[in-house]
Amino acid sequence: APGDLLQRLDGRGDPAEEDGEAPPKRITVSSGQVAQLAASLRALGVQPGDRVAIMLRNCPEWVMFDQATMGCGLVNIPLYTEDRPENIAYILMDSAVRLLLLQDVGTWKRLAPALNGLEDLER
Repeated sequence: APGDLLQRLDGRGDPAEEDGEAPPKRITVSSGQVAQLAASLRALGVQPGDRVAIMLRNCPEWVMFDQATMGCGLVNIPLYTEDRPENIAYILMDSAVRLLLLQDVGTWKRLAPALNGLEDLER
């Protein structure tokens, strides 16, 4: 709730902790990790303004990829992890995505038939 965020910001703590719930997980992403990923993206040949897509569950890698893409001047297209392959293919085609970051090989195997023939998708 909006009041929860305001309570955290003014130092009164986390309302979830007061209700006996487990506190939310915290992730730590270092600027060095983001810089290393940004350098890897540049080495792949992406240029500022290029579109890249991310299809990961919530995880530190999602945050690192997002930060690295912004640092490189790329446009990040977030994708819903449970979407149908045909919808993913349409989004990738319509947005001219050059690079796609996936959760795992299983996700690639599920999507690959629908992504066949996308001209802009390089990796």
